[in-house]
Amino acid sequence: MPGVDPVPSEHHGNVTAQSEGSDVVPAEGVMDLELVLDLSESLLLFTSSPLDMNEDERRRCDDSWSQDGDLQECGQLEKRWILWHEFMKEHAHLDAWLRLAEQAVTSPNSTHVIYIVAKEELRKFERLRCEAGCRLAQLDSLTQRNRTLSRLFQGVMQARLLRAARECGRRWDEVNGKLESIIRRLTVFVSEWEEFEAEGEELALWLADLDVRLTEVDYLNGSTCEKLRRLQSFQQCVCENSSRVNALLQRGEALIQDSEPTDAQHVETRLLELLRRCSHIYNNIARTHTRLLSMRLVQREMENTNTV
Repeated sequence: MPGVDPVPSEHHGNVTAQSEGSDVVPAEGVMDLELVLDLSESLLLFTSSPLDMNEDERRRCDDSWSQDGDLQECGQLEKRWILWHEFMKEHAHLDAWLRLAEQAVTSPNSTHVIYIVAKEELRKFERLRCEAGCRLAQLDSLTQRNRTLSRLFQGVMQARLLRAARECGRRWDEVNGKLESIIRRLTVFVSEWEEFEAEGEELALWLADLDVRLTEVDYLNGSTCEKLRRLQSFQQCVCENSSRVNALLQRGEALIQDSEPTDAQHVETRLLELLRRCSHIYNNIARTHTRLLSMRLVQREMENTNTV
């Protein structure tokens, strides 16, 4: 899975000769086998890699080409084979990673999941996206090798090499597109949850601070008028933050509709707790305001009585 670079299968880099009595070729080795056959056929010089020749065969080859003045052609042939082998080896590594990435993006665990799972899935696919960026550099290297080989080979060999590179590019584009879509969907879901939790925490702190300040009003040394002015500032603060409370309630209701039962229950609990705290604070403000008004009226009556 993401983070693991699997060891490619050996059949991408080497060709296994088939026995004369067998017509069966493994499906995984068809491309390599046909490439080697075409390579041997087009060059009309070898039936196996020059790297695999024994000393006698290499000496006969060198003698033959030396006599004909074609030693440079022998080196060119070996260069072509080495480049082809390196291309197929790099292609095998990229193909192995693409297979695992395609499996991951084909059946992602990104819908109908709880918040904790969604957050973990987001981290996983973000790591895979980073790997995709590294593999893009590998794809560019493969394309460069392919361009070099395309100038060395013609016909069927050239067409197949071009097709192999184009297919890797197409598969990478498809994987990358699906990755972006999955990450975008998970990011929206996780962000909604994190914003809901953060806003809920801020409102909870604001309500707790307001409750403490409201309690201090009772022990404040000063006139009733001064206490009423302080209480009025609390009421103004409540009005200013009421829109935030209502917005959080609406966001919570939307999350309940889109979330799994476990998460929906958690959101509902948080909303009920918020409503309970708001009700407690608002009722305390109302009671304190009523009490201070009553005290103010009593004081005025006493002042009027003393004046008379």
